[in-house]
Amino acid sequence: EAGQIQQGARDTKAEAEELRDEASALAGRVAVTGNKVKELEEKAAGDKDLTTQLDEEAYQEQLSDNEEALNQLERRLNAAEDELRQANLDQRLQSLREARNLQTQSMKNYDEELKYLRQEVENIEDINESLPEGCWKRMVLEP
Repeated sequence: EAGQIQQGARDTKAEAEELRDEASALAGRVAVTGNKVKELEEKAAGDKDLTTQLDEEAYQEQLSDNEEALNQLERRLNAAEDELRQANLDQRLQSLREARNLQTQSMKNYDEELKYLRQEVENIEDINESLPEGCWKRMVLEP
């Protein structure tokens, strides 16, 4: 029984180490996802600045009553707006945030499971330490 308990403890320890490694990998993925979110937020801010700039240029061109320049700016503005819509940043950001939340919850679950498994290992070690070193009562099963 002690051998089985020790084997169970080793198996549990190996599983706990595997879970720890998986949690570390998830932490890396969360960091990558966070970086992607930051990059997309920065791109969205840049696109917003470009749109504002183009709007300002359109306004200035309108004041100078240069119709061809105004048409050109309008095309640039439409192209920038199309690019912004095609980038679909809001949906991408939401998707990445949801993935980050799922990964965070998974890491919490792994941490809880790892804590539980460590307690189990400690309990098994305590049981193992409390068992006697040898078997003092021997029985003959067959003559």
